[in-house]
Amino acid sequence: MNKEVRVLQFFKLMLITSPLLGAISTLPGLFFQRFEPSRTAKWFLIATLLTIIIWLINIALVSIFFRNNFFKKNTYLRRALILIIASIIILLVEHKFSVFAPRPPQRLMQKLPDGVIKPLPPPSGNIGIIVQMFLLNLIVMALIEFDLLKTKKKEVDLENMKLRYANMQAKNLLLNNQLHPHFLFNSLSTLKSLISTNPDTAATYLIKLSDILRRAISNNDQVLVPLKDELSLCSNYLDMQKIRFEQALLFEINIPENLVTGGLVPAYSIQLCVENAIKHNKITANAPLQLKITGNEAAQSICISNNLQPIQYKDEGMSGVGLSNLSERYELLGAEAVTITQNSRDFSVTIKVLHNEDFNN
Repeated sequence: MNKEVRVLQFFKLMLITSPLLGAISTLPGLFFQRFEPSRTAKWFLIATLLTIIIWLINIALVSIFFRNNFFKKNTYLRRALILIIASIIILLVEHKFSVFAPRPPQRLMQKLPDGVIKPLPPPSGNIGIIVQMFLLNLIVMALIEFDLLKTKKKEVDLENMKLRYANMQAKNLLLNNQLHPHFLFNSLSTLKSLISTNPDTAATYLIKLSDILRRAISNNDQVLVPLKDELSLCSNYLDMQKIRFEQALLFEINIPENLVTGGLVPAYSIQLCVENAIKHNKITANAPLQLKITGNEAAQSICISNNLQPIQYKDEGMSGVGLSNLSERYELLGAEAVTITQNSRDFSVTIKVLHNEDFNN
């Protein structure tokens, strides 16, 4: 936070706390002296003015020390120097302008044993006000340090948020790099076979492929995308896979319109689940893969499910990398975790639909 904003915050604190501290400073006098409205009002104004002076001294000292990185880093040294310098200035002010301490209207006299009458020495009335000034100075210092700590915490939280966002972008880019080569290789292989056997279907297939690639290029650095765009991408992807697998692949997309409107999801989140289902399961005419993408408006979530007929891979080390990546992205967004459910017959992944207001708090 820049110096001007910090000083402005200090002045706001000064205006709020000075009358309050001034009122508190008058309380001891009310207990030990007879209550007089004019005297009480006078000392309230003097104590408030005194508090403002102490605030201005501390604000000036903090502003000076914060220009030096050495004192910004050495917090205890900065506090000690401010306390010492402020105390010295307070003593000089009290010595020069001793209007803060009450003065007796006249010197009191005493009678000695030999009958001589002589004046009493002047009372040390300044001690109480000096102690009061030191206490006010400590309170003001504590308020300033508390505000500095609160500001520092906000700055640290902001930096952490920026780091999380940068990490999330890196994760998103990594996921894109994982998905696209595999998808593009299969798509080109299918397109090659369609050109010779069914040119019309090949043309439709090519249009959908070009739309997916166009979206991939335009959304390459986006962390969140509108749910509507993600569903359009998945619909094109599934249409392409339907051309490839024909009746061996059955799919259904059922998302309430109210859920789609304003909804956001991580880029390629639904397609990742769909592609995983196609990649990791057997797909044959005798045992078709049944995919369902359904939305739950009440829970603000989407479930991607399929019947389970897994392919056994020789290398299981890469299994689940995509879903793990997706779960991490949701965690970095501070959203609810991805829910994965599996039994002997079905496999499903449930993800949360996000909204802009989720990130405005």
